[in-house]
Amino acid sequence: MNFAKWKHYLRARLFHMLNMDNAALQEYQLSLKVAPDFTRAASCIAFIYASHAIILQRQQIFVKRCALRRMMRRCISIWVIHAIKTVQAMRR
Repeated sequence: MNFAKWKHYLRARLFHMLNMDNAALQEYQLSLKVAPDFTRAASCIAFIYASHAIILQRQQIFVKRCALRRMMRRCISIWVIHAIKTVQAMRR
């Protein structure tokens, strides 16, 4: 039994539970260096990378949504100003 891989793996699990993903990735990679066939560590690395990709994708969607809202507010305010000027011109 290889205790070194378990030492790194368990430290990585602790870091992962504490939301310290960079430290967890380093420990998972160390456990894979010690035991390259350790599939638990490999799947945990894949999980962390996948969760970060989802977070980045959600951030990009949020930024796009905010930009669209700002653009819509500008368009609405321009339309309102134009409508007010049109009504004022009609009254003259």
